[in-house]
Amino acid sequence: MFRLAVTTVRAVSKRVVGLPVLRTLTRLGWIVVAVGCVSWFGAWRLGWKELAVVAGSCLAVLAGSAGFTIGRQAFAVDLVLQPKRVTAGDRASGQMVVRNAAGHRQLPARMELRVGVGRAEFHVPSLAVDGEHDELFSIPAERRAVIPVGPVISVKGDPVGLCRVEKVWTGIEDLFVHPRISPLDRLGSGFLKDLEGQTTNDLSSSDIAFHTLREYVPGDDRRHVHWKTSARIGQLMVKQYVDTRRSHLAVILSTAAVDYADEEEFELAVSLAGSLAVRTLRDEQAVSMIAGTRSVPSANWQMLMDGLARVEFGEADGHLQAAAIQANKSASGASIVALVMGSTVELPEIRYATNRLVSDSRIVVLRANVGGSLSYRPVGTTAMINVPSLEEFAQGLWRATQV
Repeated sequence: MFRLAVTTVRAVSKRVVGLPVLRTLTRLGWIVVAVGCVSWFGAWRLGWKELAVVAGSCLAVLAGSAGFTIGRQAFAVDLVLQPKRVTAGDRASGQMVVRNAAGHRQLPARMELRVGVGRAEFHVPSLAVDGEHDELFSIPAERRAVIPVGPVISVKGDPVGLCRVEKVWTGIEDLFVHPRISPLDRLGSGFLKDLEGQTTNDLSSSDIAFHTLREYVPGDDRRHVHWKTSARIGQLMVKQYVDTRRSHLAVILSTAAVDYADEEEFELAVSLAGSLAVRTLRDEQAVSMIAGTRSVPSANWQMLMDGLARVEFGEADGHLQAAAIQANKSASGASIVALVMGSTVELPEIRYATNRLVSDSRIVVLRANVGGSLSYRPVGTTAMINVPSLEEFAQGLWRATQV
């Protein structure tokens, strides 16, 4: 008998929990259910009419709230962002088009659009068959980020908020908020001095940069024999070259919080890195971008800026030294390396990072220092530029190229 009672209670519980009306209850709705059940139990055990009135009131309110969720909606919703990429400080525009996809007139509806962690609410009027309703909206893009926009959700519920039914109509669109960049002048004449390639210390028998003459050895290409010198000294001499490589800029950006005074300084550093990389890509030179321990796609400027929009501040293992080690793996052939960091990085840490880079690369250090002063100083063979604002970056870079 006991087992039968337990089995019956379990079966009833499963059916009750599975009722559609209970699936529409919000947290407040469940509180009302709990109050009603406790009041009903108290009225039954204690015989208090007041508790019976409370239980009846809860039941009446729940029944009335559930009536607001009756009926089905059929919409076709289009969500359009234009543009999908903006610069920090701008505003993005979007459009939501709602069309009645049912075979009858639709009652007014409430739509919610999720934007990041927030949401916007729109009222859709009653629509005839195939009727449409447009909503234009704007999204403030104050800071660099990737903001998920969507989905669009239709909401049916009571004014009190006891019952709520949601239906998703669209997917999620990503809004890329790119960092601000400085319009730098062409870097080829100063920063990337060698338009044909940076020379290395590796000797070659065939390249562009002539190095010296040496004695002929069997197997040398006779096209490289220097006949005038050979005739003058009576011995075959061949031209010796050094390998050259196409100018390749590697930008190493620290993402560790300890390398910056605050988040504003980090945003300046991201803008400095982006400005340098975009200018280099426009000069049709190769770029590798390393942010912390991750490589940022840099095949073109759009991929680069999208990647920088995703870079996060405060990566635990994204300090300057770790980024330099990552650069040796993914950008070992770089002819110029730019280290971008905040004002809290000390000179010994910079030297420690530069020692982990390939020795024949030209190194430039960019320190974001909001509130500081623009300055340049050479540290051995390394150029160090202190940049207080994005507007002064071009001037500081020009000063470094004149040395």
